[in-house]
Amino acid sequence: MSKHYYGYLHGFASSSDSWKGVHLKGFLKQYFGIPLHLFDLNVAKDKPYFLVSDAISKLLHKDFEISEATNQAQFTWRLIGSSLGAYTAARFANLFPWRVDKLVLLAPAFNLVEVWNSGTNDNLIANWKENGYQEFGGPQSQPFSVPFEFVEDLQKHPPFISVPCEGIVIHGSEDQVVPLTSAQEFVEHYSPHWKLRVVEDDHALMKQSTIRIIEKETVSCFDLKETEII
Repeated sequence: MSKHYYGYLHGFASSSDSWKGVHLKGFLKQYFGIPLHLFDLNVAKDKPYFLVSDAISKLLHKDFEISEATNQAQFTWRLIGSSLGAYTAARFANLFPWRVDKLVLLAPAFNLVEVWNSGTNDNLIANWKENGYQEFGGPQSQPFSVPFEFVEDLQKHPPFISVPCEGIVIHGSEDQVVPLTSAQEFVEHYSPHWKLRVVEDDHALMKQSTIRIIEKETVSCFDLKETEII
C-alpha cells in the first residue's frame, strides 16, 4: 500500500466533475495506476460554491476515513488544486503540514477578497455585504447566488500563506480572474522553495499545450514513474 493518497480540489463555480479533474484522474490512472480522489467541495449540487473552512473539514474527514479503513495513519496527501481549490489545498498544508507531502496549484486564488474588491470589481464586497448575496455564473452558465457568509469565512483565512511542503504553481500570464502577481508574491515572499511555471493561458488553463504542461509538471512534482502501481 502506498504511503501517499492523491486528491483533486475543484475551484469556485466548478464541481468534482470539472474537466481538468476528470482528465487528470484518467491520466494518473492510465499511466501510473494511481487513483485520484475528486473531492466534492460544494455546498449542494445546485450551489457550486464552498466555504474554505468547510472544505478543509471535508479533507480532514476523508483523511480520518482512510486512516480508519486502512489502519494506515502514516500516509500523506499529494493534492492538485484549481483556483479556490488550490488556495484551500495550500491552506490545508499550512494548517496540517504533517498531512501533506506535495502540492500542484493551478491558478491559486490567493488574496481573493482584495482581487474581487479592486479594479473593475470596485465596491463588489461592499455591495455584496449590503445585499446579503452576489450572483455568479455557474459551470453551465446557470446563475447562482452566493451569500455574504462566503466572504466572511474567506476573511478568516490569510490572503497569503506559507506552505512548508514542496510544490509548484502553474499560472496563466493572461489570467483576468486572479492576476499572475498573486502567484508571484506567494512564491517570492511566502514559499520561495516552490517553483512557478507561467503559461500563456487564461484562468481556466484549458489550452491543450497547458494541459500537457500540467501533466508533465504533476509527474515531476510527485516523482512518478510509469511502473508505480498502488
